[in-house]
Amino acid sequence: MKMNYIKKLAKTFRNTASIKDFCKITLVMLQMFVVAILADVSVAKIILVFQQFAKYLRH
Repeated sequence: MKMNYIKKLAKTFRNTASIKDFCKITLVMLQMFVVAILADVSVAKIILVFQQFAKYLRH
């Protein structure tokens, strides 16, 4: 489930951002993911943040 979500997110990024932006965004997302896991944040919260981020990118 997690991988599908990330793939969907990646597709959104590719449609809205240049390759350079995509790389930056991906790095930020990975950092957020690692920090969230280390801070023991629930996956649901991480996904909520990703969804907000994807919405922001579409505008």
